[in-house]
Amino acid sequence: MRSTRYFKVVLFLSCAILAGSFGLVSAQCETFGLFDIGEDVEINCVDSCIQLVSPNIASVAIGGSDYEVEEIDYDLPYAFNQGAVGINTGDDDFAAATNVSLGFSFNFYGNDYTQCRISPNGWISFDLGENAPYNPPGDIPGGNMPLNSVMAVYSDLNPTYCGDVRFGTYGIAPCREFVVSYNAVCQYVCTNNEVSAEIVLYEGSDIIEVYIGSRPQCSGTWSSNAEASVGIQNATGSEGLSPEGFNTGNWNATNEAWRFASSEVVEGTTLWYEGDDFLGMGDTLDFCTSQTTTVTGWFSQLPPGTFCADYDINVTTAGSYTANQQIDWAILSDNGALLFEGGGLFDGEACLSNGCFGLVMTDTGGNGWGDAVLTITSPDGEEVGAYTLESGSSGSANFCIDQYDGPAPTADDYEQVVSDELEVIAVSDADAGFSYPTPLCSGGEPFQITPN
Repeated sequence: MRSTRYFKVVLFLSCAILAGSFGLVSAQCETFGLFDIGEDVEINCVDSCIQLVSPNIASVAIGGSDYEVEEIDYDLPYAFNQGAVGINTGDDDFAAATNVSLGFSFNFYGNDYTQCRISPNGWISFDLGENAPYNPPGDIPGGNMPLNSVMAVYSDLNPTYCGDVRFGTYGIAPCREFVVSYNAVCQYVCTNNEVSAEIVLYEGSDIIEVYIGSRPQCSGTWSSNAEASVGIQNATGSEGLSPEGFNTGNWNATNEAWRFASSEVVEGTTLWYEGDDFLGMGDTLDFCTSQTTTVTGWFSQLPPGTFCADYDINVTTAGSYTANQQIDWAILSDNGALLFEGGGLFDGEACLSNGCFGLVMTDTGGNGWGDAVLTITSPDGEEVGAYTLESGSSGSANFCIDQYDGPAPTADDYEQVVSDELEVIAVSDADAGFSYPTPLCSGGEPFQITPN
């Protein structure tokens, strides 16, 4: 007698991918941005091919003044006790603050800095003469708070009692990180409470990360003088940002982390990888596999000034010098990414690839200053277009160009910026029939299997 039983077999096959093994990826600095190639997908034996689709724009961290803050996983980059000791005595800014070199140029609120001032009271400032009260006198932003600063745990701390403040620059140019660590520093009022926090500045992306390992709440008679603040603010205290729940107050924190970034939308293409195998380039990928695997998409850009032609951009106005300062114009990609921008009385060049673009012009004052004319001229002297903006208004236009006649870019020409990955999960729904003689033996005793 032979019996047959049918099973639904579901396969989930795993594949381990080593970080940094994606060919071009190993030379990349750590980057931050928003780029999404979609959710995990399932395939089966009948339908084992899929088309993956990626956006051709991404939000990428870059130096600027329009910051956002997001909570991130608490994954401390460097131990609190790592680095050179910068401060281990003194409980106020005036006596103990020290100025140090970052080791690279860092953009903060639109300005570049190579040094900062480290305070024992949980903040750093890019103003080397900055001194703030020992305890937060208000909220972020505020003119009495530390100006031009990053506040990890701005509060009254005293490394004379315990702990120290350390700093260091790590990595290799152009991918270095400057780190300031508050290593188990005692609070001034609640001397048994130790604060551990860290500030990390990233070269290139100008990202700021703040980590708090521990900040116990201070209670008792002097608790009103034991408030703390987390955040950033500009050189005048007119703009600033703090994580929700961690502006000035007497709060408790354990294993918290945030990232402060100024981002912009940029245009590019996707380089596709399976492990270290390059699969293709473009906004879509036709992909077939018979097993579960990981596909990685790297949003990538061409270096500025490559694979494009130089066009002359000229802006003239009928207004006065003061009125000219009210003119804003921008050239956008077909997908809305900002490529070039400027103001009145402009005479320069823009390197543009073949394709279609948008032009936006605005009288930012809105009070009338005379018409403005923006003229675009191709490399061979042909006028692409002359666009007139009437006094006191705003407007937009579109234009297409095709003057670049050089070679097409290859994958090797692109610089990888930010990545995303998805799992392609192999699921078999085939009927699996098994025939076997009965009875079968188990431990010497026969037993019968009856199929459903």
